[in-house]
Amino acid sequence: MKRLAFVLFVAVTLWGYEFHLFTEDDGLSTNHVNCVACDTMTNTIWVGTGSEMGSFSSGLMKYADGHWTIYSDPNDCPYLLRNMSSIVVDSDSSIWVSLWTIPFRLGGILHFKCDQYCEIIDTSTGLLDNNVYRIDKGYRNELWFPNYFQYYIYDIDTGRMKTDTLGLFYSTPLIGCIDGLSIDPVDSLSAYICLSGYNIYEITHTSATLHTLPDTLGPYRCIDDVKFDRNGNLWLLAIVGLFSYTDGEWTTRWLNNEWPDRHFSSANIITEDSEGYIWFAHRKSGTDSLIILKFDIESDTIYEFKYYQPFGYVGSNLAFDTFGNLWIPIYGEGMLVFNESEIDWGIAEPRANPLPNKLTLRVNPNPFNSTVAIDAPEGCAVTITDTEGRHVATLGTGSTSWTPEKSLPSGIYIVKAEGDGGMVTERVVYMK
Repeated sequence: MKRLAFVLFVAVTLWGYEFHLFTEDDGLSTNHVNCVACDTMTNTIWVGTGSEMGSFSSGLMKYADGHWTIYSDPNDCPYLLRNMSSIVVDSDSSIWVSLWTIPFRLGGILHFKCDQYCEIIDTSTGLLDNNVYRIDKGYRNELWFPNYFQYYIYDIDTGRMKTDTLGLFYSTPLIGCIDGLSIDPVDSLSAYICLSGYNIYEITHTSATLHTLPDTLGPYRCIDDVKFDRNGNLWLLAIVGLFSYTDGEWTTRWLNNEWPDRHFSSANIITEDSEGYIWFAHRKSGTDSLIILKFDIESDTIYEFKYYQPFGYVGSNLAFDTFGNLWIPIYGEGMLVFNESEIDWGIAEPRANPLPNKLTLRVNPNPFNSTVAIDAPEGCAVTITDTEGRHVATLGTGSTSWTPEKSLPSGIYIVKAEGDGGMVTERVVYMK
């Protein structure tokens, strides 16, 4: 039987905490960061970049020993031209990256092994499209990931893909966009997924069951994320508040008292720190305030932290490093680091990136239908590729122009300028 309980939390606004914002001036390849993960074995921070609508990324980045470096860029793996939506660090420190982009067929999963070799996992077989918004991995050697209308389980050892053969999601009244996914950490044999922000399903290797929801959600629902904590309790974040599910009972942990008059935005991901506290970050609509909330269940207390600065939306996830710092991707602004007391950088304070990262590239007009002028850094080799990374043209060095061959179809092309100072890219739209 479904039961619903309410817990009255005491809200406490704290001061004395610290923020640090990393931008392109600090060595990021771009301020358009979407996802983040921490390798707890080495305390390396991994960051995925890109634009969902633009279908463009500047590479997979890492922060270690006090500076940023590009681990792999579109020159190494053309798939990195696409938007990275989530990152999972494996037990051997290799990296799994999901791709969510437009057009949908250009998505998928990438596996970066420790030698930077990029393995492309074919997720297109049997899919309506090839978009993967979220991946998760339990202690079993499997990747679970949702796709429109279906969920999939990828066996890493055998390379086999198990699909949802139940036809469950084809019977739903809404478009089947699966937003959230979390594997049960206790047995890794089941997971919960959120479908279209509307329903939650418990899935296993052989079944999928519609889960009950808190009555407090009302008709709006608008579920952003589901997550298991380390004890196997299920957490649900929705536009109206935060809820937990334990022993067959839903408990209301926090309610958004501004809904429906005003609602928060960018509050789409729950995370857990090393001490078992639950966190999420959101921006209040119509304000420049980033609000970070920490939930202490034992003392029934909510801790609130505010960051005052205009910024874009929060990325697709949050991550704690081994020093207790919370890393928050802010799309369009950079990577924000937070600590509720003082940021602990370990033995390496942030320092300037030893690799120059000041190259600029401009194209005009854009879109174009005949010739485009390219303003590139002096001495940089300029080339054109398509969105699949295939070579189209070599244009020489420095500022130049490009007139496509008549046989070349209309579409999006990538202008690259590369020299001793690094590489910079820009999208250009060719319209005949």
